[in-house]
Amino acid sequence: MSHIKTKVAICIAQVCVPLAVAAQDITLSSQDGSISMSGDLLNYDGHFYRIDTEFGPLTIDGAHVTCEGPACPNIFEFTPNIQISTHDPLIARVLHSSILAFGHSLGAKIEIENGQNGTPSHYAVINTHADRIEARFTLKQQPMAKTVSELLTYDIDLAYAFEPFTDIDINTLKAADLGDFARAPWRSSIAQDAWVAVGSTDTAHKNITLDHLETLIQTNPSTSPDALALTLFSPQAEGEPENSPEDGAKPQMSQIIGRYTDIGDLQTALAQDPFAIGMVRLSDAQTTELMALAIHGSCGRGYQITREAIKGDLYPHTLPLIAYRPARSLPSIATAFTDFLRSPDGHQILRSHGLVDPSFETVSLSQQGDRLVNTLSALSAQQTQSARDMVAYLSDKRRLSSALRFAQGQTQLTQQSKDQLTHIIRLIQSGSLDGQHLHFLGFSDATGDYETNVELSKKRADTAMSAVLAELALADIEKVNMSAAGFGPLMPILCDDTEAEQNVNRRVEIWIAPASINTPPSEN
Repeated sequence: MSHIKTKVAICIAQVCVPLAVAAQDITLSSQDGSISMSGDLLNYDGHFYRIDTEFGPLTIDGAHVTCEGPACPNIFEFTPNIQISTHDPLIARVLHSSILAFGHSLGAKIEIENGQNGTPSHYAVINTHADRIEARFTLKQQPMAKTVSELLTYDIDLAYAFEPFTDIDINTLKAADLGDFARAPWRSSIAQDAWVAVGSTDTAHKNITLDHLETLIQTNPSTSPDALALTLFSPQAEGEPENSPEDGAKPQMSQIIGRYTDIGDLQTALAQDPFAIGMVRLSDAQTTELMALAIHGSCGRGYQITREAIKGDLYPHTLPLIAYRPARSLPSIATAFTDFLRSPDGHQILRSHGLVDPSFETVSLSQQGDRLVNTLSALSAQQTQSARDMVAYLSDKRRLSSALRFAQGQTQLTQQSKDQLTHIIRLIQSGSLDGQHLHFLGFSDATGDYETNVELSKKRADTAMSAVLAELALADIEKVNMSAAGFGPLMPILCDDTEAEQNVNRRVEIWIAPASINTPPSEN
């Protein structure tokens, strides 16, 4: 609801003092009439009033006051209207499916009305037993700047985006007392997509290095849903390793040779040129016959771009689907909808649209043959015993699908890793890990001194564990055991030849096992 500055008066014991000059539109009074507060109605969620006063926005429990004025809602026939905004057509489709599934989970009938652009925009959640509308959802697809402005005027309740808010937007919203949209609980990641290099089924390029991928991303600066690109690799020099640049040389590519708004047109163009490579979102690639190119290093290590690689943060060009909610009271059905998106049913909807949901999966040591081979190939003679100790330590444990990342030489978590920690904390609080021991294991790249890398990897593991402990209540901490260890450059994912490859190898993994199995002293 948009609002206009009005006169505000505070009244105690029926003595009122005016604080501004203009017309007021709402007055809330205690049940005995001894205290009242006047101002603009910003929002009513069925339980709480949010009014703008001379003292700033105030939230008042509607159960203990009476309302007078032209803006007073009908509390007996109140129907919440949840306003949801996104900038992206894919997210709009995900939200459409989610609203329908959420309504059906309540046993309600959903009536849909299209907006001016012909896409579903208005949803009525109908209680068929009482024959009344329990809630309405309005879905808006609009620019991010418009979403920010409507959050400020209380015209948006929930926002979903692949683009994070800018620092200016975050500071503006924070100054308006709407919360810190740079961190939880006002910001959370509920799924991931990724920009990937693709070719046709007959492409001459089955894999790509991270350096080539970075060049491809930079060559296509307009990575947006309506700007798919097609770029051509320059011919390989004779004797040069496949898809690998010469030492010190940047990967060579031609200029963009095509840009398409329809992925079908891009697929046709790629099929006509086996040396051409396109840039699309992973969710789009999964709806076509396009093949996402594997990541490959000059030393032979690499991985496919799979759900596990995205969840494990092995791939650098992911797109987190960010959920924003303001720091104000929302109708209970809005909170229930956000909880639904984080439920197994909500995760199924995310997967059906090609997104990678945040649910945790576990992988045993025996299922990680590539990592073990990488470990053996990277060993020096003095590290052999360390590797044997690591394998023995991990043999009865399972690795969670997520990994936590740090900048080179630092122990500060990246924003995406903070999102991962939020999911881990929720997992502990839900009781899903009761009776388990969480092993925070740090790994580094191989540059520099081995012992120094082991020490740094241990510090990073300590940082991740401490961040989890800081967010848990004592009762939650008692449900699980935790410890931290560092293994330095052991078990690399990629080569260490470039900075991009080193970034992938620097990580903290979380391995779990029942607390009764090989449990070192708890560091709780």
